[in-house]
Amino acid sequence: HFLGGHESNDPKPFFSGPREKMARLLLILLLAIANVPADAFLELPFMQGLKSFGTTVHKQGLLGSGITRLRSTLTGDASATKASKLTGNWKKVKEVNQEEAMLQLGLAFPFRRAAGLLNKLELRTGDKFEIITKGALVVQITEKYDFDGVTATHSRRDKRWGQSQGKIVTANDHQVRLDIKWPDPHGGILEEVFEVDAAGDTLTHTSKIKVNDDATTQKPGAWFTYYSVYQRV
Repeated sequence: HFLGGHESNDPKPFFSGPREKMARLLLILLLAIANVPADAFLELPFMQGLKSFGTTVHKQGLLGSGITRLRSTLTGDASATKASKLTGNWKKVKEVNQEEAMLQLGLAFPFRRAAGLLNKLELRTGDKFEIITKGALVVQITEKYDFDGVTATHSRRDKRWGQSQGKIVTANDHQVRLDIKWPDPHGGILEEVFEVDAAGDTLTHTSKIKVNDDATTQKPGAWFTYYSVYQRV
């Protein structure tokens, strides 16, 4: 009886007219928050009176965008909104101090040259934060990190033996901070930040590295910062 059903002798049901429509809309919203598939709730009895509205919701993908954001706020689903403004494809337009960082790591010229050709970046922000770095050659580096801070293991970016371990430290809609470490040979730690500007068109990738042994000085390394700037494509 909640959505307009009433006994025949009821002179005026409470949920009728505008009230009934509002009640149905509220239930649609609750089902969306509960992540009920669009196809399923369109077939529910209470949707028959609002079939055209439900079809519009389904076709426009509202359950996958605005309502998903609302659900994330109410249920704590971090991946629905965190890093959302970083999503997309980016092209490098500026690079500062990366060569020096690679020298500290003791990387040979051929590898430094190849690294310089990695000028495309794709960021995906679904269930995980996915970083895909691409270059002119058939070279691609892919890493995935959970938004809940669980440590992820990947092959080392410098292609040396061993693995790196990293995790997301903080994340919001426009910025992600990572902590990454890897063992010797040429071990070190890296604090990495991906941040998009207010307009959403420029991405700055800042890296702060500290190597165990600086190959340029043969001494323990000190913190060193380098960064790249990307434009959305």
